[in-house]
Amino acid sequence: MKENVVQDKSFDFAVRIVNLYKHLSQEKKEFESIFYDADELCRLLFTIIKSSTE
Repeated sequence: MKENVVQDKSFDFAVRIVNLYKHLSQEKKEFESIFYDADELCRLLFTIIKSSTE
């Protein structure tokens, strides 16, 4: 099975965003704009990964 570097990096990024979301929502109460930007980026990365595997 081939390694998919984009998929691995995307997953790592998603984990970091979730951790950032948790921190900001608990400590700073500032999370909405970062969450929505990260969501858009994750959707784009998912589309790229999906199209590269087809």
